[in-house]
Amino acid sequence: MRKVKLFILTAVMSICMSITALAGQWIQDNNGWRYQVENGKYPVNDWLQDNGKWYHFHGNGYMQTGWLEISSKWY
Repeated sequence: MRKVKLFILTAVMSICMSITALAGQWIQDNNGWRYQVENGKYPVNDWLQDNGKWYHFHGNGYMQTGWLEISSKWY
C-alpha cells in the first residue's frame, strides 16, 4: 500500500511540475500601463488577473483606471 501511495504522489508531482505557468510583464509608457503576455500579445477589451488582483484593458490594450461601468455593473 505504501508503494502505491508513493507512486501516486510521484505521478501527481510530475504532472504539476510539467505544467507551464503563463508569465507576462507589465510595461509602462507615456499612454499608461499594458500587460504583455508570454506570446507577445496584449489583453484588449478583456480582464486579466495578476497576483490575485483583477485589471481591465481598453480596446487599445491599456489598463483602465478609476471607476468603470461594464454591462450596468461598476468596477
